Amino acid sequence: STPPVFETDLTIRIKDIPLKSGNYTLGVTLRCNRKVSFKQVNFTVYKKNNLLILKGYMGNLLLNELSDNGYFKKRLKWKYPLYFDLRYRIE
Repeated sequence: STPPVFETDLTIRIKDIPLKSGNYTLGVTLRCNRKVSFKQVNFTVYKKNNLLILKGYMGNLLLNELSDNGYFKKRLKWKYPLYFDLRYRIE
């Protein structure tokens, strides 16, 4: 059977989330399978009622940035999209 790409939890950390609406480039740290990847991701941030909403897209995540598994050797250069749609309640 096909082994999982994510052998451990995928942890995502976004630095310095602004509280004002607008378009921002924010630093994102991805941690999985004992590997760490740092990316710059464009986000649209806006407020709606008491919610802070972040929407972003990263289309350049390479499989070899998350896994060293030999099973995926032929796919290590493939780029995968990662979409963000995050909502935080602001009080």
